[in-house]
Amino acid sequence: FKEEPYMTSKTDYISRINFALSQIIMPGRPIVNVVGTWQKLAKDLLESESFGKIVYGSSYTKKVTEELVGSETDPQKKIEMIFAFVQKQIEWDKTNDFLARSPKEVFDERKGSSGDINLILASMLEKAGFEVDLVVLSTRDHGFVRQQYPMARQFDYVICRLAHGGKYFLIDATEKHLPFGIIPERCLNGEGLIVSPKNTGWVELTSRTKARSVISADMKLVPDGELTGTLAYTRDGYDALKIRNQFNRLQEEAYQKQLQSERPTWNISNVRFEHLGILDKPVKTTLELGVEENVDDQGQTIYINPFIEGRLTSNPFVSESRLYPVDFARPEERIYMCKLTIPDGYTVDEVPGNRILSLPNGAARYTFSVTPNGNILNVYSNFQINQNLFTQEDYPLLREFYNQMLAKQAEQIVLKKK
Repeated sequence: FKEEPYMTSKTDYISRINFALSQIIMPGRPIVNVVGTWQKLAKDLLESESFGKIVYGSSYTKKVTEELVGSETDPQKKIEMIFAFVQKQIEWDKTNDFLARSPKEVFDERKGSSGDINLILASMLEKAGFEVDLVVLSTRDHGFVRQQYPMARQFDYVICRLAHGGKYFLIDATEKHLPFGIIPERCLNGEGLIVSPKNTGWVELTSRTKARSVISADMKLVPDGELTGTLAYTRDGYDALKIRNQFNRLQEEAYQKQLQSERPTWNISNVRFEHLGILDKPVKTTLELGVEENVDDQGQTIYINPFIEGRLTSNPFVSESRLYPVDFARPEERIYMCKLTIPDGYTVDEVPGNRILSLPNGAARYTFSVTPNGNILNVYSNFQINQNLFTQEDYPLLREFYNQMLAKQAEQIVLKKK
């Protein structure tokens, strides 16, 4: 077995036999059916002291909720207050679980598993008068849920489904830097089982939120063959979560050192950050830099690759064929814009041609253009993955799409001395 890029747990694809206890047959005793139905499993969970009783019966979370919301009457503000409170008060210990300990014990320790955190979240929302269900699921590392086998061991995680304003919201409070209504990427794996006193069924675990980055470069070619200027990253959605987590772990000075170590050929200065603590806004990072690696000065001719950052340097899909689906989990968008100023004494001899690549039904799309304007070249690149799952039959087209994008981004701007 060989793992491939963009796939879920390898246990989803390795051929094997799983054994599960189906019945207990003892002489002189009734037959005990162990494997039942999803409805029975949901009922057992609702009656469990480590699951349903915490959500729908805890007097401790009722007291905490009443103290928190006080006299607040606006439903939206109540939701925001409860979500932010659980998100900030309890640190996720990186353990995946769908069961929970006593809420008081969790609050006293201020740390808990995904089950501890999200069952407390559900309980507080329920105590505040909202309709909330539980959704048990299997994370991407844990494998797909096979719905023909109603067994609890297929699950390793739980999130909440909140009904509000005529809509349903899937919510998770384990990630301190993820806004309300966006579940972590690890949860985007097939379908989850709805567990509630009113109904049992399945809900698709998808996200409309993208991993989105916009890189804006304003660069000028100086006589010594260096490109100098500013580079601004604007990260949204799952990309914003990644940079917030990284920044929170390292703090500003260590983050800047890591940034420089990852790009040793850059001369970085004056790094600035915006909106790191405002979760409903994109994170913006701006830096000033000088870079020589994109410029090849041959005397009378200069070759420039306009991608200071964000260039695809290799195709992740190396194999000619694919045995398993390609699963991106969520949509993705990478935009790169560069304003490149050419110094006096040079003329633009050659620029890469404009190009649009697209897969059937817009599953993936790439747009590239270079627009001259006097001594300024405006470079635009937009890469999109709009479809989460690509089958083995889709793979050859997807691989060729990446090959052509790779080739286009490798093309250079050619300048000649006057």
